[in-house]
Amino acid sequence: MKKTILLLNDDRYYYPAALDRYLSKNKNRISKIFVFPAFIDAKKKKEFEQASMRIMGFSFVTKYVCRTLFLSVLSLLPVPLRWKKHCSIHTVASLHGIPLVNMRSVNSQELTEEIRRENYQVGLSMVSQIYTGEILSLSTFKLYNFHPSLLPRNKGKFPFFWAFYREEKEQGVTCHEITPRIDDGQVVFQKEFKMKDDDTVPSTIARFVEDIPEYMEEALSRIDDARFETPVNGFEAFYGPTPNKEQIAHYHTLVKRSLLDRIKKNYDAPWYPLVMTLITAANIFLLFLPVEAILVGGILFKPKTWARMAFWQTLAATVSTMILALLVLWKGQATLDWLAPHIQQTHSWERSTHMMREWGLWALVVISILPIPILPGIAFAIFSNMSLPSIGVAVFAGRAIKFYGLCFIAAYFPTRFKKKTAISN
Repeated sequence: MKKTILLLNDDRYYYPAALDRYLSKNKNRISKIFVFPAFIDAKKKKEFEQASMRIMGFSFVTKYVCRTLFLSVLSLLPVPLRWKKHCSIHTVASLHGIPLVNMRSVNSQELTEEIRRENYQVGLSMVSQIYTGEILSLSTFKLYNFHPSLLPRNKGKFPFFWAFYREEKEQGVTCHEITPRIDDGQVVFQKEFKMKDDDTVPSTIARFVEDIPEYMEEALSRIDDARFETPVNGFEAFYGPTPNKEQIAHYHTLVKRSLLDRIKKNYDAPWYPLVMTLITAANIFLLFLPVEAILVGGILFKPKTWARMAFWQTLAATVSTMILALLVLWKGQATLDWLAPHIQQTHSWERSTHMMREWGLWALVVISILPIPILPGIAFAIFSNMSLPSIGVAVFAGRAIKFYGLCFIAAYFPTRFKKKTAISN
């Protein structure tokens, strides 16, 4: 049995439950877990998240927000660890007694040196970062990836999407050795999914994640015995780029669930205002949800609700931000490490803290208006001993300007534009 480590994206939605199922039977197989951010480059991260949310659709995003928010709150409660074991990869590792380390890059010298020092032999990877350089040249250590496609089909970051877009009947997973060429190493095994007529990208991802423990067991068994599989499918190689809006819209048409139709239906639902308010509140913690785009769509569909929606979004964002401020006041740096481990190395942090130094609380008003993370501004305000009431007033003012202005424009500008167009015609 080879000395094995896991390398995982810092995911709170999918991986904890799958990891728990695997470790419940095989924790003696894993020596250590290393957790990494999915992306280091902020631009690539934003591009991936925006495309992913368009692909997954409104209903999935809503479910994601609600589940992630619930798990985040649960993780803070003083309850037994077993009750919150699925809150994060860290809690699962703690429950099973597996050492865990957070790192920024899979290509860091720190990781390579630890692999040498501890004589690790196998790494099972489910990380979005690209491996390069020294870690791939270690003579006694091999990395293996679980790619959700039947390689050489659909290499890259959106394999399930391109399988649907290209109307492929076969979908599956490939376990392969990681080499300098992306998704191109020696195949350990391939498994085909049994597809259903109503399958979508979200349902197929869920099936893949559900079977991850079985994939890990088979991979380690084959690696131990050097019993690799030769793929015989003869599929044509294809590397899928980040899909654009037109391609995503075409995908939704193909699966007979037009994204536009689904959003319109949700906008008209009686529960939509409540869900929108929850999304606005959750975005303070999740940092990347397209709140403005979803909100504007709802106002365009029901313009008479603009003032009411603006009020609730302002209130939700302010309350959620004050909860964030209390967490920073209570736990300090630990809150930043929990919510966004590497945010202090980002351009957003530098820009926000510079504004706070120059303008004080007025900067917090401006940050609350702009579509940028508010966490750096809140952290600076708390660390600078600014009072909570003054922080609350600044945030409320900025959010009110933002949401009332946005909702007013969405409600009245399209109508006036149409009237002018009609007059000119």
